[in-house]
Amino acid sequence: KNNQLYVYTLIISVICILLLYFKVYNINYYDKLFNIIDNNRESHYTRRVDESEPHLWTSSSVFTSDNLTTLTDHEINSFILNNNNNNNTNTTSDSIGYFTTVNITDNNTPITTLSPIIQSNKSQDSLIEESFNGYDLSLAKKQAIDLLNLIYHRYELNGIGAQFFRTANNFASYQWDKVKYKFMKKMLQGNQTFLMIFGGSSVTAGHDNYFNQSFPMIVLKRMKPVLKALGIKMKVHNIAQGANNCIPYSFCYESMGGMNPDFVGWEQSYNCGHDDPIFELVGRYAGWSTNQGLTYYSASGAWSPIGCPASTDNPPYSSEDWRPENVNLPQWSPDATALNEEKTQLDNYYKKNPSSKRFSGWVDDKYIASAPHGFNVWETNELCTYVKDGESKTKCNGIDAAMGCTMKFMTHEAGLYGSDNGNGANWHPTRAFHMLRGEAITWLYTLALLDGIYMVESDLANGLTPFELLTIYSKALDQLHPSMPDGKRCQNLHCDYRPICFTDYLPHYSKNLTLTDLIIGTHNWTYDDYEYPDWSKHYGYLDLKPVYISGPSAYHGEIFIKVTIGINDFVALCGERKESLKHTIIHVIPYANIPENKTEFIPPNNLTIWTKKKYFGNECKYILGLPVGIHVIGILPNTSHPSHITGLSHVIMWP
Repeated sequence: KNNQLYVYTLIISVICILLLYFKVYNINYYDKLFNIIDNNRESHYTRRVDESEPHLWTSSSVFTSDNLTTLTDHEINSFILNNNNNNNTNTTSDSIGYFTTVNITDNNTPITTLSPIIQSNKSQDSLIEESFNGYDLSLAKKQAIDLLNLIYHRYELNGIGAQFFRTANNFASYQWDKVKYKFMKKMLQGNQTFLMIFGGSSVTAGHDNYFNQSFPMIVLKRMKPVLKALGIKMKVHNIAQGANNCIPYSFCYESMGGMNPDFVGWEQSYNCGHDDPIFELVGRYAGWSTNQGLTYYSASGAWSPIGCPASTDNPPYSSEDWRPENVNLPQWSPDATALNEEKTQLDNYYKKNPSSKRFSGWVDDKYIASAPHGFNVWETNELCTYVKDGESKTKCNGIDAAMGCTMKFMTHEAGLYGSDNGNGANWHPTRAFHMLRGEAITWLYTLALLDGIYMVESDLANGLTPFELLTIYSKALDQLHPSMPDGKRCQNLHCDYRPICFTDYLPHYSKNLTLTDLIIGTHNWTYDDYEYPDWSKHYGYLDLKPVYISGPSAYHGEIFIKVTIGINDFVALCGERKESLKHTIIHVIPYANIPENKTEFIPPNNLTIWTKKKYFGNECKYILGLPVGIHVIGILPNTSHPSHITGLSHVIMWP
């Protein structure tokens, strides 16, 4: 027994010594790691690494018929044939192999499943490094440079256009870095998506042009190939709608556009152009996002060079088909130094006056998580200079900087709309100006992306592994996305907590957040889900407003919805029409027993009339003082107002 006790004690002692050794080794290892990084490139942010390191690979990777179409044969083969000289799934102690199953179907079921078989004595870093086959830095770098070259020459950013872009579309250094680290982190993680939500009015929706000519779709068209080369799937959800009020629409960015966006675009200044609470609420979606988003504010107005002379170039600079080689312009291939110079210039302009200032004046240094920037040709900047009547002037806006018809882009052709007859409303951007807005966003984000590629190349050349870079970049990104403070000016919108919006408005990408899903029992209300009109079908527009209505001539009885009360003791009920809930009786059934089949719900005979309610804007009504839990609310039109139309389009909760 004594001998056994001695052996157990010895084993425990050895284990403790080994644990202590590895702990000290890891600390020294990461100290050296940071020294390498800091010695080889400027470090703007303090980075620390947790001792616990995440596992980056999963037990299987599934391609579906949706995402397979975005992969090249080379990319698929690089997954299947991880070991170039090994055509079977047998593995040795020094390799990674895959069991491969193929089941091609017409629907969205898995067609290829690759299950890694890990049998290795290699370090975790080596295994993870070998499993990174989803990106091609060289291809992404070439595509990014070609894209920047196109924008650089189209808008003469080596001359007159530089003032225009830096004044109307500037970018802080920390925002540049946030974009850079976001893209590189997603690349190293693998199998990631970059989600951009663009909300707004008919301006963003692309009205008077084809939908695929709208500026959000220009961003998608330009950047998708570059992100694909990095192994990142790009999604752009343009949820803009014509003639929509900022309330309740601003509560529904994630319901309509998707949860946890990387980018939140706002444009609605015709409807609420001086409403700081709205601007702040929208900015908080980027801050709430687990994908550490950014916010981009766009002024709604339009400006057209229709009166300028016709272009002498064929095709014109404003044409989708124009390329720098058409006019024998040299390739602009920015290196890391050139990128840093542009980064500094954009930051200098931002510090003087952010182009988003009209919409982000509420931001302070505690609010950097939302990273507000944007586009506004009417915002002035002290660094902006231009020439008018032969005299040099300063403190100009973007329109001044463009100097009328001076830029080669500003010709008669740029003043034509994408509509079949070339005409459109003067508050809508023309086809070319949609392209300008889209390429202005693309310019900023591709600059930062290319900077990230150069950073990764340098760090890999210095001996760091992809796993080490992922750890470092993740920490840098975390520091650029701190916790948000309490709301400053949006308390009336209850913005300290994330709202959940239920609506059937289209487009709609969060399929579990529809108004129809809240309806229980049976009802006789009309579901107005009219089809897209012919002009929408022709131009490809996606915006539509399905609503539930009762009246005016017929009595449709009561409609019941399920609500969840959590953080706040109220919900907001909204109708598409102004004061559509004005003549209604509200019933509340607390803690109602809702059957699994919702249509089988039968309300009790004795319903409680709820009097705690108040208006919220023109279209919404708060139902107040509700206890925590799941309840049923009944909405009953008042028969004493037969000419009134009662409607229900949104339900907003803070569960």
